[in-house]
Amino acid sequence: MKASVAMRIPETKRYQFDVPAEEVGHIDQMKAVIGAGSNGELFDNALTLLDWAITQVKAGRKLASIADDGSTYRELVMPALEKARTRSYAQAAQAAG
Repeated sequence: MKASVAMRIPETKRYQFDVPAEEVGHIDQMKAVIGAGSNGELFDNALTLLDWAITQVKAGRKLASIADDGSTYRELVMPALEKARTRSYAQAAQAAG
């Protein structure tokens, strides 16, 4: 007789949000560009990038896109990242206190 093995399924939480109709095509295009098989996969990739970006700004770094030849760059300016930077500085100042 074979013993049954209980499979542990990781706990998940379902998120649901509304997207403006005019953005649906853009979302589908991004999914196609990266080969994402689902909205969840696209969301996972977006969260990975945001998590990395937050880590960088909290470390005092700036994020930028640099031309292949290095001649020009464009800094990423995003309200959420500015909030992370400001809060990180405030927390550091409070800890130094």
